[in-house]
Amino acid sequence: MKTNYKLVLFLLFISAIANAQTMNLRLSTYFYSWERADSTNPDFETSHLKGYQNMLLGVTDKSKKWSFNTSLLAQEDIVNESGDGFDYSFYNLYIKGSNLWNALDVIIGRQYVFAGVGNGSVDGLNLRYKAGMKKQYQLSVFGGALTPGNYDFQSYSDFGNNFIFGSTFNYYGDQGLTASLSYYLKRKKYDPYYAPRIDSSFLTTQELIVTDSRDQQLTGFNISYTGKQNYTLFGKAYYDIYLKKFYQAEFNFSYPIKNFRISADYMYRGAQLTYNTTFWTMAQFWPLSHYQRVEGSMDYTLKNGINLFASLADILYIDDNSLEYQLGFKNSWYGLYYIGYSGYAGESNGAVGYIYKELVRSKLSGNLTLNYSNYSLGNYSSARQDQFSGMLGLTYRPSPQFSIDAQGQLLTNMIYKTDTRFMLGATYRLFSKF
Repeated sequence: MKTNYKLVLFLLFISAIANAQTMNLRLSTYFYSWERADSTNPDFETSHLKGYQNMLLGVTDKSKKWSFNTSLLAQEDIVNESGDGFDYSFYNLYIKGSNLWNALDVIIGRQYVFAGVGNGSVDGLNLRYKAGMKKQYQLSVFGGALTPGNYDFQSYSDFGNNFIFGSTFNYYGDQGLTASLSYYLKRKKYDPYYAPRIDSSFLTTQELIVTDSRDQQLTGFNISYTGKQNYTLFGKAYYDIYLKKFYQAEFNFSYPIKNFRISADYMYRGAQLTYNTTFWTMAQFWPLSHYQRVEGSMDYTLKNGINLFASLADILYIDDNSLEYQLGFKNSWYGLYYIGYSGYAGESNGAVGYIYKELVRSKLSGNLTLNYSNYSLGNYSSARQDQFSGMLGLTYRPSPQFSIDAQGQLLTNMIYKTDTRFMLGATYRLFSKF
């Protein structure tokens, strides 16, 4: 079965290349080094070097209606093996048909789905039908097997109890109005296991525990609107059918006045639990926790392009609250801002600064980021701690298609006296018409 699957993938790849009109390719190779302290003996450290190879490939045929797309990551420990040593992951591997019969989009294969309330990786089929004079009515239906957790093609479970199905209806109206109604069903059956249980005679026995395959069943509604004066409204509400509760809601309003913009946000987050797990069972007897977040923000852009911004948010828990505040300035080259927290989440004051500089035009650029914070963990500890981190990077581009990146990282806090890491990599990009 596995051999046949690999053969099909190989034939699809060869067929796509043979019929290609355009090819978009990006190859990246990175080496990442660090030192790890032994948890039982902090004075003993091991050095590690890991290599990563990433490939993004997109091939489009002559009709420009069909394309082959894949994203592959391979990784291997070169010095002192950790984890699985060598490993590979196919994050995307699909064939896409675009605007077939001027009405239908088709995606077949491994893909990550963004469909309102439903998000996740699936190995299957995704259909989108577009109707109306302006194709303003669009219906999407997707489904298939759950993608294995390690993103290979060998670890599939029984499809009947491990699958995803979902649907989304989108409406794209005039004057920036969009609305969608979505549904999402996920089934995942976990492996049976033995656990100690007490029988009617109060004796401990080992019993086989078999869980239900129901995992999540959700529905949601999204709406957004952009007015003639460029003000925007956005709202959404997501409902858990198994828990019979709204677990997520959000509302945002933003209004620009020339170079000045004000925004208001409201967010509700409840516990999103997998059906029939320990936490889900406990939720039947104790009320679920939730929090709300209310935020106001403003920003102003100066004539020289610098953006000044400030925000204040109040996070409301059931019996307490926490404040979060930000103040700073930024543009595309540099920025500096202060961020603070107080209340239930703890006390924290921090600053972040970054700068990006082109050292040699179109050839060499550098970037520097510094982060400092002083914090305490609220009720857990009144002692204040310091944390500092920094990152310095260089990018060299001898040609538009090829670049070399080097980056050093430093961290010091209450857990790590010093933690240093280094990364070196190269990227090759190719876009070709045949």
